[in-house]
Amino acid sequence: MASAGGDEPTGPPRPPRPQHRFAIPLPPPGHAVTVRIRGPNQAHVMVHRMQRPPGFHVHHRPAAPANSDALRAQEEHRRRAEDEFRREAARQKREQLTIAEAPEASLREEGCVSVEWAPVTVGSEGVQYQVHMSCGEKEEVVYSGLDTACEVSADKLLPGKTYSFTVEASTGEIQGNPSPASGVPIPALPPATPPHLKSSKQGKAALNVRWGAAETNGSPLLHYSLEWDQMANQNIKQD
Repeated sequence: MASAGGDEPTGPPRPPRPQHRFAIPLPPPGHAVTVRIRGPNQAHVMVHRMQRPPGFHVHHRPAAPANSDALRAQEEHRRRAEDEFRREAARQKREQLTIAEAPEASLREEGCVSVEWAPVTVGSEGVQYQVHMSCGEKEEVVYSGLDTACEVSADKLLPGKTYSFTVEASTGEIQGNPSPASGVPIPALPPATPPHLKSSKQGKAALNVRWGAAETNGSPLLHYSLEWDQMANQNIKQD
């Protein structure tokens, strides 16, 4: 209804239109995006077509530069954590690869030494074993392989010496700690024959006799005994 003075018609005020904001990705240059908005009663549909002009460019604000000191500190913390994790994993694997008991080492009749040890299991990985033999300050590896027993030949053993045997297990780049040692004494043998025996005449009634030092074979060498023939069927012995 209009007023008498010709003013605008009066009536109940219209409710404000709801405003909704949402983000729509911009289409590529030269393309358009169609937006369809349906009202609550599903009857009224408002269609809006938005086209990006070919020459329109979007300028992004560059991100603020990060604090280089904070980044370095974070990287250093991450690196230390990774190093500590790797060290702990390697330590645990070394413990799994360590043979807790000493190997069984025994001297056999033929003069060789037999060494046996308990196997270790670490997942499905193959385990490599090394047997170390030491005597005094000398040490050498006498076996390397997948078996859990080996023999040390007699030509590697000296009479009258005691040899110690330890076993180490390894897989990949990780090596377990050495096992406790097992000692085997090798019996001493009689001294060997003195080498390089030579004699020469010295004057009319004397001989000069010389020889090299004999191998003791682990036995204490007390003295040498010299025997010679002065005439047929008569032996003279002098110590």
